[in-house]
Amino acid sequence: MTATTTIDSGEITVPKEMLQVLHIQTGDTVDMETMPDGSIRIFPKTLNASDVAGMLKRRDCTCI
Repeated sequence: MTATTTIDSGEITVPKEMLQVLHIQTGDTVDMETMPDGSIRIFPKTLNASDVAGMLKRRDCTCI
């Protein structure tokens, strides 16, 4: 178990080792969920196909 401290704004720092295990990088969005036992579950937000639609620029190309 790892301990961390909150700051006045309510933010916490997630230790680097935990971020690496979850494959979370700076700028990523995470989901958080309060569990019935009072614990908090943190996991990387996954994207649906509709979330990324149009993000890639289409190149006109001739496919063979």
